[in-house]
Amino acid sequence: MGLPLDEYRAHTAAQQVVHGVVISYRLTSPRAPGVETTHSELDASLPPGRVEVSVGDHRLVIRSMDWASCETELDENVRAWILGHVDLRGVPLSNVRRRDPGWRAAWRASRFARSSSRRHSSAAHKLG
Repeated sequence: MGLPLDEYRAHTAAQQVVHGVVISYRLTSPRAPGVETTHSELDASLPPGRVEVSVGDHRLVIRSMDWASCETELDENVRAWILGHVDLRGVPLSNVRRRDPGWRAAWRASRFARSSSRRHSSAAHKLG
């Protein structure tokens, strides 16, 4: 038996948001660490109305109804979860013209963190 109509709509919206985040991540840098998605219609091990994002052995399972009419917040939370599970330092951006601004900012921040940590270690070496 399928989902009730309101749950189906929430589930469809959650899938669109999650897939949009992951697709923009992949387009911004195809050589970035792998992020995968699936949902309960494709993976019978997931309860109905769930979307899963995975990075390596880490899994985020989203109950679609929890995010009904909260697409912006879901987008932000999925991006934050991915950023918490991937290392973007040293990963090149793609040459596509229309990179996602959110992912581009994350790449810039990771580059700054890398160069900042080099400066700090270099300064510590000079002090030592």
